[in-house]
Amino acid sequence: MSLEKIVEKEKPGFFTRLKNKIAPYLVSAVIGIGSLAGCRTEQYERPYVSEIDDIVTGENNAYSISFYYGGDDIQDIRLENAPPNMEVRLKEDTGFQVDVIEWHTSPADVGSYDVTLVVEAKYFSAYEDFTVIVNNAPRYNIAYVSDEGGNYNLRMMDENGNNELILTNDTGQNFFALPGWSPDGKKMLYTSNIDGDLDIFAVDITDSNITQLTDYPGEDVYPAWSPDGTKILFYSKKDDPMVGDIYIMDADGSNVQRLTFDGGADYASFSPDGTKIVFNTHVDGGLEIFVMDADGSNQTRLTNNTVHDGGPRWSPDGTKIVFNSTRDGNTEYYIMNADGSNQTNITNYSGPDYYAVISPDSSRAVFTSNRDGDFDLYLVDIDGSNLEKLVDNVDEWCLPDWMPDGTKIAYEANRTGNVQIYIIDIDGTNETQLTFGSYDNFCPLFSPNKPTFLNHAPNLDYIANQNINDKFMQLIVPLSATDLNEDYLTYSLENEPSGMAINQNNEIEWLNHAPGDYTITVKVNDPYGGEDSQDVNIHVEYEPIF
Repeated sequence: MSLEKIVEKEKPGFFTRLKNKIAPYLVSAVIGIGSLAGCRTEQYERPYVSEIDDIVTGENNAYSISFYYGGDDIQDIRLENAPPNMEVRLKEDTGFQVDVIEWHTSPADVGSYDVTLVVEAKYFSAYEDFTVIVNNAPRYNIAYVSDEGGNYNLRMMDENGNNELILTNDTGQNFFALPGWSPDGKKMLYTSNIDGDLDIFAVDITDSNITQLTDYPGEDVYPAWSPDGTKILFYSKKDDPMVGDIYIMDADGSNVQRLTFDGGADYASFSPDGTKIVFNTHVDGGLEIFVMDADGSNQTRLTNNTVHDGGPRWSPDGTKIVFNSTRDGNTEYYIMNADGSNQTNITNYSGPDYYAVISPDSSRAVFTSNRDGDFDLYLVDIDGSNLEKLVDNVDEWCLPDWMPDGTKIAYEANRTGNVQIYIIDIDGTNETQLTFGSYDNFCPLFSPNKPTFLNHAPNLDYIANQNINDKFMQLIVPLSATDLNEDYLTYSLENEPSGMAINQNNEIEWLNHAPGDYTITVKVNDPYGGEDSQDVNIHVEYEPIF
């Protein structure tokens, strides 16, 4: 008599695991009986496998996880429900029964997996369950403006053009939605005329909650964060509908204070250390640049021309200020020291040059120019040397922005009939289009960091209550949700009646129903613990057949 006739292998499952728990006793009994009956009485060692810790990781990580195992007559070692490319490999020349699980994560692996390592012997199998969670690798986000639907609205995507999130979705008014990131990368400021005049709003990208910060007569525009995120500068006509000045408020819109009183100041920003504010003001028939302390005191003039000197922005190291000037008869970009000294033309061209932005390391600037016949993007050192073309054919009013690590630049170009956003390495390689559509997408602005917090919990789209009045009616209810990680959402049901399930198309499906009233809970989860749910009532009452 063979033991194989008495203890048969089964597919992995509850009964197999139960069998393995009682197998040693069963085998002992069989061997004892076999000894009396003259059968083979070989002693079989039940297979075993070491514990494996749960894994929480990100993209593009390499793993080599050793595990040991044992037992007689091992037939197979395999993984079940594992991510793609995770596999078991034999560890050569160790002298022990030790294998490794090898795996290199990729963006395609993002999600959660309940993995089982199976060590299968001739009569028994050993199992080790462990969980693998692969999170999106932190990436910079890019805020931008889109006019899909005919209204300017604020959107966000990651640096690869994926995980788009609509942050504002107004259909009744136009937006003037130039975005401004908070220093922690969790909020954005923008302006909107949704209530009839331009006001300042903040949107929280962690939950898409929008807060109105100003509501004064006249326009409130040009908001700018303080480096610590506690204050916001802005231009307002709250005290005079004809002319405006610079104001400061707390990040929640409270404690508003006026900083300038000459009726001509605008476009202000904090120095990187938060101690100074640079701003424009109209004086002596021209537009000039001033600097003041953060409380509005010690206002000092930095430029002195009868022409236009405007649009000042600090270098990231706080030692320089870049600005545009018409002192040469056309628009050029100049850089000066923070005290106004050493004003240097860095673009030097007789035609128009637009929107120079200094690099994160404060060594170079990117700007737009038509010096080669059409508008292109150029790089130049901050002393005006080493001019080089970065990319051809960009939008005339292209608004470029540096990735905070200084390796890439985002910009806009109209090459398909609509303005779209592109990204390119600073050596001019790897140009990639990030946005598409028959509408304009423009004004890209990188987040200040690679967020590791949950960007946006899933939001389950509304599901209507259901009525079934036909015994042979098959209920089909499509499910959908909005989330930054919408490609990795999972749907589930609670308190569902017998026969109801969610199919592979993410639809509730139910055919073999019975009369009655049911309340089910529909849930949606993302890989990072975000969840949303909704109760749905279902009434089943068949119409009489005459």
